[in-house]
Amino acid sequence: MANFDSSRALGERYTGRQIQLAKFGTVVLGSALRVASETAVYLTDHPEVVVKVFDLDCGLDDEFSYGPFVEYQLEVANFEEIQSLNSLRPLVPAFYGSDIVYEQRFAYVGMEFLDGQDLQEWCDAALKGSDVGSDWVEDFHRTVFETFETLERFHQNRIVVIDFKPENVIRLSDGRIRFVDMGAFFTPRHLGKTKEYLYSATPDYAELMIDSSNVESGVPLTEASDIFAAGVAMFEMVTGQSRLTIAPETADAVLDDAGIFLFRDSQIKDVWKLYPHLEAVLPLVETQLKERSLLFSEFWHVLKGYLADEVAAWESLSPEERDAAFVSTGETFIKEHLPEPLSWLAKPIAQATTLRSLRIGSVAELKAMIREPVSAEMMASLESKNVFVQYLRDLGQLDGKLSHLNRWDVRLHEETGAWALSGQACCHCLASEAAFTSVVSAETDFEGHTFFHLSADDGGGETPKSLVELQDSRTSWIL
Repeated sequence: MANFDSSRALGERYTGRQIQLAKFGTVVLGSALRVASETAVYLTDHPEVVVKVFDLDCGLDDEFSYGPFVEYQLEVANFEEIQSLNSLRPLVPAFYGSDIVYEQRFAYVGMEFLDGQDLQEWCDAALKGSDVGSDWVEDFHRTVFETFETLERFHQNRIVVIDFKPENVIRLSDGRIRFVDMGAFFTPRHLGKTKEYLYSATPDYAELMIDSSNVESGVPLTEASDIFAAGVAMFEMVTGQSRLTIAPETADAVLDDAGIFLFRDSQIKDVWKLYPHLEAVLPLVETQLKERSLLFSEFWHVLKGYLADEVAAWESLSPEERDAAFVSTGETFIKEHLPEPLSWLAKPIAQATTLRSLRIGSVAELKAMIREPVSAEMMASLESKNVFVQYLRDLGQLDGKLSHLNRWDVRLHEETGAWALSGQACCHCLASEAAFTSVVSAETDFEGHTFFHLSADDGGGETPKSLVELQDSRTSWIL
């Protein structure tokens, strides 16, 4: 089964309605915060609560609208499944309950209000009308990396997010990442029941012809879908567009050689027959070329045909040489669309969105391409001066623990000239033992960052606290 977001407005239809949530009692819906085709997220008279409403009215007294009803069931099931997973529960909004209001023909899910912006809003605000500063670029670098760390956590729990896009990722006011809109998740409970799964995706972020066919055939969805969506998301975050623009002369050259795209268009028409509503959101490649705007899912197919026709020696190249030239050309084309300070994104975008046979195989590989390792000088300072690093060495737990550090995992202590490790990185190094390691605060700098010592050090009379209390802090550092 399949359903696709067509962004048909729901409006303010449910403003003023009352619902019941066990923790809060009667909750009154306020203005709509986000509106999609058959759902809307409403603010409420409880500032810490938002409510997602599913419009079930199909115009018949004895029936519900099938798509929204199944979406509601799926989202509730996903929330409940994630609540049982300690590693994922903190990465999504808190779940406050759900129900169906039969007489008013809607269903709802109550959840935590997250104070922050979605990734697209955050990027748009920074990139609008001014040069991008180096501090924001570093913050962006870190935010993207941590978003993919979160995505990787879902994959480690055998959950494919499916409808991964910037508007479904919230960056909290303190910089932490949370995933929202869980209605599309493909989880272990769907294995063996793929044909019953409601495939819901936004066309610009999906390879519809592959995934919809797999669902209809009972083939489980894989993280390749999320990797593709992640590549498109990176592109849209920094360009404001989810499609690639193509020069008129290039588009016309492809249009003059219809053999490049006719087979893809026949496949798109086959998808239309199965899902007629997609005709409005999944245009033919011919139409995309005339509009000078290509979906990522079609760009690589067009490029492959174009290179085969335009490069005289193409057939004389080995398969490996053709693949390398193909991906490299795509990367160059993508790079031309990116702001200069963010041009380094071209490679990970290309590697994430290219044809599946050539695509990177995991989010871990994607993270490796966008990480920003600490310098050799920083590493030397940590190994010679940082007491926490010495503590790891004494425990026999240092081997390999520093190799994954990024630039944002360290901070310079101005007075001593030594580099401190973030509380988050230290917790990662110690894993479960972080709860049994105590630290004391030493001082706070002018930017509000606090430096800590291990409690065995001279803490100046400060009360020790568990290291694990710093695992979500972006302003805590261990010397």
